[in-house]
Amino acid sequence: TVAVELGKDLAIKNRELEEVVRFQQDTIQDQAMRIEHLCRQTSMLREMTDSRMKVYEQLEVAVNSLEETNTRLVEEAVADKNRIKMLMENVDTMEDKCEELQKCLEW
Repeated sequence: TVAVELGKDLAIKNRELEEVVRFQQDTIQDQAMRIEHLCRQTSMLREMTDSRMKVYEQLEVAVNSLEETNTRLVEEAVADKNRIKMLMENVDTMEDKCEELQKCLEW
């Protein structure tokens, strides 16, 4: 009878422990799935970050190129304005000389 009671108690404890083990296994499996999902998510975010960094690097190169082009164009514009001013002064000088020559011819 004591042995029977002990056997029953051990069987009950065994079932309880089996339930605990199943619960722990389910918990471990759930956590493993979560970890796997988070790893995939982390990998995807890393790829997105790398992709964005490449875009930013390309944009930086493009901005630098545009700034250099803009600087060159500003310098060319200043040079062109100076050339136009010089040419207009030459035209004024030539017109004055033409008028002088015209007057000389009229004498």
